[in-house]
Amino acid sequence: MRLVREESGVTVVELLVATSLLAIVLTATFRPLTAYERTASQNRAQNEAQGRARVTLDRMARELRNVAGLTQFIDKATATDLVYQTVDPTTGPSGTNTTGLRRVRYCLQSSALRIWRQTQTWTTSSPPAVASTTSCPDSAWTTQEVAADQVTNGVRAVFTYNDNTDLTNISLIHADIYIDVSQTQRPPESLLSSSSYLRNQNKAPIAAFTATPTANRHMILNGATSSDPEGGALTFKWFDGSTQIGTGQTCDCIALGTGNRTIMVQVADPTGITDTATQTVKVK
Repeated sequence: MRLVREESGVTVVELLVATSLLAIVLTATFRPLTAYERTASQNRAQNEAQGRARVTLDRMARELRNVAGLTQFIDKATATDLVYQTVDPTTGPSGTNTTGLRRVRYCLQSSALRIWRQTQTWTTSSPPAVASTTSCPDSAWTTQEVAADQVTNGVRAVFTYNDNTDLTNISLIHADIYIDVSQTQRPPESLLSSSSYLRNQNKAPIAAFTATPTANRHMILNGATSSDPEGGALTFKWFDGSTQIGTGQTCDCIALGTGNRTIMVQVADPTGITDTATQTVKVK
């Protein structure tokens, strides 16, 4: 008589149950790993974007430390667009531009979440007119590069000033750059800030004068009440309307006609910054 061995195996149902359990275990295992990797990737991207923004703020601060004594060194100062002149010690003289002067622009391109850095260089002794700032970036500039990305300032100002109604009176430039690589996921938005105090910049002179009509269209014009914030020596030009009629701090000037005349003095400091004052003088 032959014995029959009982054999046992895995049924299809058992295999499906085991497979389902394995899938559940793997899902439970990999989901946290995937979330961790995604978070780590977002953190790396955020840190890299912050690093680029820090480099930009440091570079801007260094450039602004090199503006001392320049004539009208700030050319534009708005919440999203800053243009100034600075001396670049690394490039040296170029042509008759013996100090290596250049113009630098930082502007916000909100649509692309970027801050651009543009430069304007020249080889002449005097700076040219400011390159176009119609768009950001603008192709009229000599060079351009992305200075910071993932910038989420939106309507929040990038640049604020102690006073930007008169560009020669700006003594503080503060920058705020908001960074967020993903506005729907962690990490949250971060803020990087920097302030530059401009203590040695050359300010505009203040023009003022007195006028004493005498006879035969003569006037004694005296600009002694004009002043320069840095105490520099001023030069004076006197005008009847748009026609120059004299020079010097005091002038026995002859008007172009009698009656009420529009007399103006233009004062200039040693670097060439000017201011004007106007009076109506009744000439005899």
